[in-house]
Amino acid sequence: MLEQATAELIGAELHRAVLAERTGLHLDAWATELIGRSVDWMTDAAGQGDDAWRGPWWLLHGLAAIGSYGLGAFALEQASQAASSLPRDVLAAEPAWLKLLPDIKATGDVR
Repeated sequence: MLEQATAELIGAELHRAVLAERTGLHLDAWATELIGRSVDWMTDAAGQGDDAWRGPWWLLHGLAAIGSYGLGAFALEQASQAASSLPRDVLAAEPAWLKLLPDIKATGDVR
């Protein structure tokens, strides 16, 4: 479910970026910037005392789950570093499966 939501969200944003870009779009730079901005958004929101940090936190985990080997690893690394800005009790309350998403592998089975 998180993977689907992430794909739909970044797909819409990527579509806008492709349409708006007139001089060439570097997808790796675009994705790296998306991750960086998500980290910034999350850390800024973490100090506000509400749940506004949760959206970018889950987006980072979604990107870690669906991203290519390099992009997914980078998203997970950035999420792990940014986790220090979140209260420990909040992190402990996150679902256990969230940490497992980057290990998801396609089975190749047709359903």
